[in-house]
Amino acid sequence: MRTSKKIFTISFITSLLFSSVFAFETKLINTTDMEVWLTVFQGDTKEELHVAPQSEKTFTYELIDPDNIKYNLSWGSDNNSWWGFAEGPITEANTWEAGYASKQYDLSFYSLTKKEKSAVSNMIRTTYIGFTEMKEKGFKLKMIDECQTIGDLFALLDKYVYDYHFSITIDRGEKGFARWEFKNLVTDEKCKKSIDPIVTYFEKPTSNAYYIRFNSCAESTKDFNNPYWKEFPRAASKACNYDFIVLDPRSNQGGGQMQQVQFFESLINKNYKGKIYILQDKYSFSAAEMWMIAGKYINKLDITTVGTFTGGMQRYGECKAKKSGNVYGWIPTIICGIPDDGKWKGEGVGYEPDIFVYPEEIKETLTGLGVDLTDIEIQ
Repeated sequence: MRTSKKIFTISFITSLLFSSVFAFETKLINTTDMEVWLTVFQGDTKEELHVAPQSEKTFTYELIDPDNIKYNLSWGSDNNSWWGFAEGPITEANTWEAGYASKQYDLSFYSLTKKEKSAVSNMIRTTYIGFTEMKEKGFKLKMIDECQTIGDLFALLDKYVYDYHFSITIDRGEKGFARWEFKNLVTDEKCKKSIDPIVTYFEKPTSNAYYIRFNSCAESTKDFNNPYWKEFPRAASKACNYDFIVLDPRSNQGGGQMQQVQFFESLINKNYKGKIYILQDKYSFSAAEMWMIAGKYINKLDITTVGTFTGGMQRYGECKAKKSGNVYGWIPTIICGIPDDGKWKGEGVGYEPDIFVYPEEIKETLTGLGVDLTDIEIQ
């Protein structure tokens, strides 16, 4: 049996309340086994709501600009996170539904068509940077032609693709009917995912430390505002005035890395001599596995990683979305440079931390190292 994704229902129902001011009431219903976050943007203001699996919440706030309001709905479970977007004006009865849920299919019963085989072969041959590595392991394109079922194809990819970014999705009458993706090789039930809403970003100074929390490195667009994109590089000019800098990208699915390069380069230019702690967990992926960038500055900056192993999505990057008929590919096009210092333990395993502790132990550990984290909650 293999997990596939299909449409499920997460709905938020909005209505206008009439009192001394216009108010906006949102009821968010989560019937899934995933954590759900809703962010409502009105200009420079935002309201955030977190709903646990199999529950619902209602919250009310002032309606500032009913003609220019945007929603960001996001949800995730374990190592996976999917994003959904909607935007309005608000009406008195506005319901939006979207999402993914898990369903089990025995893919050995679903024949693979000639067009589907050709689509997957062409994506691997013409676009995938890891094709050479696959061939070195003994892979041949004709092996795809020999696959009789979707299950056969996915078993073949299990054997020859060692890449967390790469994925192949085949639609069969419903979105995301069958999806192949690399599996995390580390199971650690004690490492809990952060409950901070996705797209959390804030900076907080204490008596001797500058703490920066960001759980998304995704690029800002006109429909999606991520403060990390602009604010993180600028934060170095403030952080450099403190003995300790604590960077917290835990439970972050990744995105852009240039902001990190700019941040560390700025610290070097300012001759920073303090201590930098980078927090990490098994839900930190791709750009959020900061050692890929930070490790290149270890001879100029004093950097220590704290937490658990990262998610292990590092070897390839710059993915292209490919489509051919009912086959969709997310195909990496470059090989990424990984620091050669022994911390990288492999795709799906991640970077080993300098100090191994679980999330609930991080604050106590850093406090014991002299870092003032007063009024900072690490959750």
